[in-house]
Amino acid sequence: MSGGTGYDAASSPEPPMTAGSVTLERRGAAAVITLRAPPRNAMHLDMWHQLDAHVATIAGTRAFRAAVITGAGGHFCAGMDVRPDNPVIARLAPSFVEGDPGPARALLDELKGILDRLGTLPVPVVAAIDGACAGGGLEIALACDVRLAADTAYFALRETRMGMIPDLGGTVRLARLLGPGAATDLILTGRRVDATEALQRGLVERLTDGAALEAALAWVDDLALSGPFATARALEVLRVASRAGEAPLLAMETEAGAAAISSGEPPIGVQAFLTDTAPRWETE
Repeated sequence: MSGGTGYDAASSPEPPMTAGSVTLERRGAAAVITLRAPPRNAMHLDMWHQLDAHVATIAGTRAFRAAVITGAGGHFCAGMDVRPDNPVIARLAPSFVEGDPGPARALLDELKGILDRLGTLPVPVVAAIDGACAGGGLEIALACDVRLAADTAYFALRETRMGMIPDLGGTVRLARLLGPGAATDLILTGRRVDATEALQRGLVERLTDGAALEAALAWVDDLALSGPFATARALEVLRVASRAGEAPLLAMETEAGAAAISSGEPPIGVQAFLTDTAPRWETE
């Protein structure tokens, strides 16, 4: 399970979680999806379902030339909220406590299905990234076709520090995007990457010194000058070229993720994460 309530290791404890919301609005030719859950838009289970509903709305109309996903309050998304009041944790209890990978596998399949539907919309999908983009938030961005970021954005996949893996497409898509060495570096260390390094590595396509959403809307304006039919056909080929053979790898990732969640390590790692302490792993 991809998680994170915040990013900075030295940050103070997060305030009580709110379920948050995901909104959809029209901005010119763009359908703008906004994640809203202060302070860093960590994802509650209800937000995943709202995201899926908005994706279905966009898929069912020809009114938009592109979809843009962004976050409110100066942050994109810090991942899945791993505090106990998120229903995700209750659903994973048999995996955490009893070592049963089944519930974890079912949840991963459900959330990956949402990201698959996002990433296969009939229009280009752009991630407009400000501030924190970590854990499941980065995996949302990786499911998009294009990633535009503010120069203040930062990125991380910290799941291994909580005894889990980036299991919503993060291991597969990051390796394809950056190459296996760079992906191994970022995933196994969980280290933070700033916007400049993200651009240099190819994690994002462009940086902006203003709000990422405005850059994304300008990108959509440029796109709207191209023929809709030609754009759709080019997008179809580009996606096949970049994602061919992805399905079996994502299935393998799901099995690895479910195994990690049911290994007994996540309760140790999550507790350490929430209390800002170093995890004490059992190595014998």
